[in-house]
Amino acid sequence: MAGEKAAKDFNGMMEGLSLRLQTLRANVNSASEHSASRPVWAMEATEGLSSAMEELKVAEEELLTARTEAETERYRYRDLFEFAPDGYLVTDGRGTITEANRAAATMLNVPEKYVVGKPLLVYVQKEDRLTYWQAISTMRLEERGVWLLRLMPRRLKPITAQVTVGAVRSWEGSLEGLRWIIRDVTEQQRVEEEARESRQQLRKLTAEVLLAEERERRRLANEIHDHIGQTLAMIKMKLGALRRDPANQNSVPGLDEVTALVSQTIQQTRSLSFELSPPLL
Repeated sequence: MAGEKAAKDFNGMMEGLSLRLQTLRANVNSASEHSASRPVWAMEATEGLSSAMEELKVAEEELLTARTEAETERYRYRDLFEFAPDGYLVTDGRGTITEANRAAATMLNVPEKYVVGKPLLVYVQKEDRLTYWQAISTMRLEERGVWLLRLMPRRLKPITAQVTVGAVRSWEGSLEGLRWIIRDVTEQQRVEEEARESRQQLRKLTAEVLLAEERERRRLANEIHDHIGQTLAMIKMKLGALRRDPANQNSVPGLDEVTALVSQTIQQTRSLSFELSPPLL
């Protein structure tokens, strides 16, 4: 940006100097026709030319400074680009690689000098190539987008990459190129997949525990109903028989009390069986 501004300022200054030199030339021609005014004009022309040369020198110095700043910025950008931990690629509008940093070359397992000039498509897994073309098509209208693509490094296992794409546009707004930030998320995806499987396994185990618990409840309810309940019912029947026996008439109040307790216990047993395993379940 600084270099562009300096260049514009320099061009404007050069246009001004050109106009002033044209004026001086016109004065020279006029002086040649009026020799009497030559000494006065010669002094003015010399001063004007000297001023123009000073301005030209200042413009050259500013341009040199701007070029130095631009070169410094370029080296700084190059260092950031080259040594970034993520893969960085620059492509044209159709995806042909024009620049690649070390991380991108390492990720694709290809020397940097062999990455440039190749279509990025050759490193995209076949199943994801439609997604790749959709990304490029989207960037004709959008400024930024994020996608997941499976890439195929040379002679290595495929990797899953999170790809962030930014558009590079001309002054008129047309798409001139694309900047790609490629981050290997294969390990992250593996960990997330394992976590997903663990959650599914946990849900399965929880369901099995609940089912086992329900089976145990039902078993206990059946035990209470079929064994304890029937035993208590039999005791109640025998108590009734004893109560009706004339030989036990003196013990009837005690038998009535025991019978009442047994009836209460039978009711509690039925309630407990119902709570352990409701018929609706």
